[in-house]
Amino acid sequence: MQECLTSSMLLKVFSRDILQIKYGFWTTETYIELRIKTGGFMGLNIIAGRAKTGKSTYVYDSINKEIKRGNSAALLLIVPEQMTYQAEYEIIDCIGDQGIMDAEVLSFTRLGYKVFEEVGGLKVQEINSYGKIMLLKQIFEENKDQLKLFTKASRQEGFLREFDALISELKQDCISVEFLEQVIKHKVREDANQLLTKKLEDIIKIYGEIKKRTEGVFFDEEDKTDLLISAVQHSSFIKNSRIWIDGFESFNMQRHRLIKELIRYAEEVYITLDMDSASFDNLSNTDDWEAFSTVHSTYKNLIRDIDCKIKIISLDNNSMNNEMKTIERNIFSVNPGLYSEQTNRINILSSLNPYTETESAAAKIISLVRDHGYRWKDIAVATGDMDTYGINIKKVFTQYEIPHFLDYKRDIMGNPLTKFILSLLDIFIYNFRHDSVFELLKTGFYPLDYDEVSRMENFALQYGIKGDKWFRPFAFNAENIDYFNSLREKFASGFKNGRKKFRELKTTLDITMFLFDFMKEYKVQEKIEKQVEVFKKSELYELSGENAQIWNYVIDILEQIVLAGGDIEITPAEYRKMIDAGFNEVKISIIPPTLDKVTVSDIEKASIKPTKVLFILGANEGSINSGNSEKGLLLDEEREILAKSGMNMLNGSDYYLYREKHILYKLFTCASDHIFLSWAQGTAEGRALQASIYADKFKQLFPAVKEQSDLNAAEEDKVSNSRGTAGYLIAAVRDFVEGKGIDSIWQDVYAWYEKNEENMHVMIKNGLLHENKAYKITSENLKKIHNAPVSMSVSKLENFAACPFKFFMDGIIKPRPRIVQKVEFYDLGNIYHQAVEQFTKQITENTENIDNLNKDEIYSLSQSCAEKVLDEGEMDYTALNANQRSIYMKEKIKRLIGRAADTIVEQLKKGNFRPSCTELVIGEEGSQAIEPLRIKISDDVSVLLQGRIDRVDTLQKDGKTYINIIDYKSSYKDIDLSDAVQGLQLQLLVYMSAIIRNGEKLFRTETEIGGAYYFCIDDPLIDGDEVLAENSQREIFKQLSLKGYIVEDADIISNMDREIAESRKSDVIPVSLNKDGSTSKSSKTLTVDEFRAVLDKTDSVAADMAEKIMDGNIDIMPFKKEADGRTPCQYCEYKGVCQFDPAVGNSYRKIKKLKKDDILSEILEEGGANA
Repeated sequence: MQECLTSSMLLKVFSRDILQIKYGFWTTETYIELRIKTGGFMGLNIIAGRAKTGKSTYVYDSINKEIKRGNSAALLLIVPEQMTYQAEYEIIDCIGDQGIMDAEVLSFTRLGYKVFEEVGGLKVQEINSYGKIMLLKQIFEENKDQLKLFTKASRQEGFLREFDALISELKQDCISVEFLEQVIKHKVREDANQLLTKKLEDIIKIYGEIKKRTEGVFFDEEDKTDLLISAVQHSSFIKNSRIWIDGFESFNMQRHRLIKELIRYAEEVYITLDMDSASFDNLSNTDDWEAFSTVHSTYKNLIRDIDCKIKIISLDNNSMNNEMKTIERNIFSVNPGLYSEQTNRINILSSLNPYTETESAAAKIISLVRDHGYRWKDIAVATGDMDTYGINIKKVFTQYEIPHFLDYKRDIMGNPLTKFILSLLDIFIYNFRHDSVFELLKTGFYPLDYDEVSRMENFALQYGIKGDKWFRPFAFNAENIDYFNSLREKFASGFKNGRKKFRELKTTLDITMFLFDFMKEYKVQEKIEKQVEVFKKSELYELSGENAQIWNYVIDILEQIVLAGGDIEITPAEYRKMIDAGFNEVKISIIPPTLDKVTVSDIEKASIKPTKVLFILGANEGSINSGNSEKGLLLDEEREILAKSGMNMLNGSDYYLYREKHILYKLFTCASDHIFLSWAQGTAEGRALQASIYADKFKQLFPAVKEQSDLNAAEEDKVSNSRGTAGYLIAAVRDFVEGKGIDSIWQDVYAWYEKNEENMHVMIKNGLLHENKAYKITSENLKKIHNAPVSMSVSKLENFAACPFKFFMDGIIKPRPRIVQKVEFYDLGNIYHQAVEQFTKQITENTENIDNLNKDEIYSLSQSCAEKVLDEGEMDYTALNANQRSIYMKEKIKRLIGRAADTIVEQLKKGNFRPSCTELVIGEEGSQAIEPLRIKISDDVSVLLQGRIDRVDTLQKDGKTYINIIDYKSSYKDIDLSDAVQGLQLQLLVYMSAIIRNGEKLFRTETEIGGAYYFCIDDPLIDGDEVLAENSQREIFKQLSLKGYIVEDADIISNMDREIAESRKSDVIPVSLNKDGSTSKSSKTLTVDEFRAVLDKTDSVAADMAEKIMDGNIDIMPFKKEADGRTPCQYCEYKGVCQFDPAVGNSYRKIKKLKKDDILSEILEEGGANA
């Protein structure tokens, strides 16, 4: 270890005052000469000073002097990569165009390329961070069985990035695999730290594999830096250069070695350090030393082991106003000085949530530009949470018409080119899976246009097109099948040869070349270039900037993946994982398309650029300050153990903590005029948030500055520009309409809109007067909608009763949902209905005596009916053959049909009613038996109610025909008289009314009511703990009993269930008997008069609703049951259309739970009054 700089070294201090006329203030340059030994080093100049002391200005002036002197040496300004554009702009601003002509702005990376161009050295290829990530992915996959701790970690998001950073840190600090092996052998195991031992063993394994695959084959960034260090001495370019290094607060050990080589061979080197030189010897004497710890460490490392004259140029005067000086000197001070005067330069604001916080910032920005003469470019916005605030800023600033630039790196996973490549691989890997196919088609690179892709996707979803089906002509009985076959051929033609070729690919190079060829065939690059031009013409400059770079980035990834393992055999799935890892690492930066914009960036980027006005949004705990300094794969305690063995690594937790403080120091001092610091009290979801400690520090430093809140903001602060103010105006006027007070300023604002912004004024006025109301359909339009005679099903009336607007959407607008090949609930209902109806029809027409049917015959016939329905509906029910689950569903359907058939026959055997007809049509063309219910609306308009009765059972008795109607349901349902008389359940009762009125024509005898029932098609589960095995079938039979109402007639009841007299409770119908033989109160019975009165009432309700429909009523008025609060809105698919909201005047149609006795009393009374 060489000797470090100590206070015993020669120190000579002299100073001189220089009048800085150009900048209007006095500064003191203090020259401190440190002569350390003697040697070949040329010279090091350290320009030291705290914020705003003119370090960069000093650099630009020095460069300008060299230019004016005509110095033939190369003038090099080295800055961080992200500062190159800004530095070039500032040189032009300070020196003029000549500055950028005679001086070069470089990053360390670009400096390396210039040296290598001169002296050579890059004889092998370069692997960048994307290539390393992909290589790591491959290495982890291949060695996962040999790892002890990181077996599954490589699959976690961000892990590979962390591991790559660790390897880079090890290489930068000259820590080799062999050194790690010695550390673990002699030191770590002695400390018995098993976790660290396993971690190091895994690190050694992977680090060794990386070294094995890269050594002598290609360079990474650290290898290039090592090569650059050795190449500097051979570079005449460096030897004939003067170098300024600006904008860094720290360097890794490798960079320190490089800088020392530059000092040794360049004519002169200047380095700026962002701290007071007076603290160089003893940092702890500085009250706010933590903010400068990283810079101080940099200084110590720079002067260590340098044999040259060191000149320290100390800049200690700054141009800050008093408020900014207070922040600069005290924000990190333990004993801060306060600024007690009133000031408008510092503003502190708390907001309800990030969105309202952004709105407040937008309004203030407009005020600054409009009222105080600032330009957009004079204002910067910084946030520690770009994910949240970036979205809000983009929306709000666009609404407020604030030109802005979001300065953040964009990932490429959502870019069409990335999606094209990944989905192309997925298509082959997963054999043309639906999602993969249409992910590729929607990128726009394949020769199918948007409309063709949309229509093809709907078709593919409906018919389950995937896999080999794409390569066979479609044989479905579908509309426009020839058109879809032409699209299929258009798509499949590009893959016919590719499918075979892809199966033959073995290596990384093979797959990569396949992708190249595919993109070349479809002219992907040319299409991207055209799209970039379209974005430019549409002034979508950010999209233009991103897509202008995407091709080069993707090609770089493909080249790197070949570099990482071109000749290695790999499966397509493994290749896909590698390239996905590479794509995830790419982040694209965009240069601002114009200069006069508000720049929005994260904390670190905002801290490096001076600005006049700074808005800090989201100054919440954990946002602008992380609160957790521990980063990386090695914990602090593990680093301490390793440090004891001589393995000193720069990036410990203290480093990150102090670096963060220095970045915040630069952020808080980058504004010259105003700082607006704000935070949110909670998230948009309502979760509470805490203000950062720095918000409290600002309040401490400026006790006279009162914290503001957007919850009690002054009305005039809400007035910004036309679009930004409109929402506040509407809210104010709406409050006024509701009887609340209104500030006079809003009257003036309203008048301004009326005079200056006619379109906006009309929008505001309409917004204020808006009612969420669906207006009646005009009679002219009704005539166009309904052709005379108007036919309507009873179920549509029930739909209208549930909500008139839903009836309008379902029956008139008829939006069609996308049909997806899957077994929907209504599909099953249709299948059950058809199969059970066929079974009933078969036993009705082909069985002489149902009583003679045995179990085997019933089962065989039911399965035959089920198979027939499934076969006939093959094209409609293709999903039932799509996969094993669906095939199981098919078997379940057949089982349920079998159970239903067995139950129906057993119910019939218990009584004397027999099926007379099935699928009896009411009112449709071709049916002469049952006339529809005719409702006269006017002289020339009538409504004919139609329907279909699943089954009609009859009984001949006393010269009359007694009628039972049965409706099949796939879920349990019962007749609710309360719902029926309020229009929600009309179907069975209206059907019964129609058949009774027309029964004599149909049955050639007088007809009487027997009963109206629902039958549930199900195979219910029985609790085996409660029911003995021998009784389980009886219990299932009871659960499947008919639900509904039967006429109060002992003969009819016994003809429905001959055993009821003995059992007293029927398993067939909802009737039980008292001891005296009368029906119990719980029985669902109605006398003939009551039944007829109910039928008359439901006919009347149906007529009333039909009249409302023909009057054009489409009110947004769903029902709401008072008993349980149930509404049809819960599962309604039109909620986004109607926007029903009781808060803005919408109301429910209240449905009361009416008692049976009250209903019968009222309708019988009505019947008597109308008689």
